[in-house]
Amino acid sequence: MSRVSDGATLRFSRIQDLLRFIQDELGASTEAIQRHMLSFHGLKFGTSSAYLSELAASGFVRMERDGLWHTTDRVIEFFGVKKGTDKTGRTLLEDVERERDAEKAKKGKRAQAERE
Repeated sequence: MSRVSDGATLRFSRIQDLLRFIQDELGASTEAIQRHMLSFHGLKFGTSSAYLSELAASGFVRMERDGLWHTTDRVIEFFGVKKGTDKTGRTLLEDVERERDAEKAKKGKRAQAERE
């Protein structure tokens, strides 16, 4: 049995990756973001630009004077962590995702145990 994500889940993972890319690069140009999203998700440049526009309108990213997109403190509020990487080089967003996955797994095991 194969698992197929619904559209919202897929979109959310793409947006997380886009934000992580901007953070890892400590700022990124529109073109660099478009190339990344094409390479890793197969998105058209227009779709990546639309994601950036939505994220900017909602306060998650902003373009600085250097012409690069940067994440805002809103990302910290949303993910519950500070921007950047830890001592191992992992982005802190990966730690949050790992914790969320662990919580989902626990809930899934509890639900399965209750059904049995």
